[in-house]
Amino acid sequence: MTKVQTEHLDILGQPLAEGNYVAVCHRNQLQVCQITKINPKMMRVVPIKKEYLWRREWHLIYSHQSILLSGPDALAYILTYAGT
Repeated sequence: MTKVQTEHLDILGQPLAEGNYVAVCHRNQLQVCQITKINPKMMRVVPIKKEYLWRREWHLIYSHQSILLSGPDALAYILTYAGT
């Protein structure tokens, strides 16, 4: 049996891959997250700000519920709060 590789697209139709940074809505908050794993239907994302990690370290979301972050402003935010 062969695995069918499905392409995940954000709400604007941009392709998503592991390691990308996305903006997602979780529990009435907008969070900047990194994609850590892509499943056939959903994606596992981890918030980059440490204050969001009080309950769970990751969230499962559908790809059409996210927006791919790119550009200089998003890069500055990611570098500020990524903690690496």
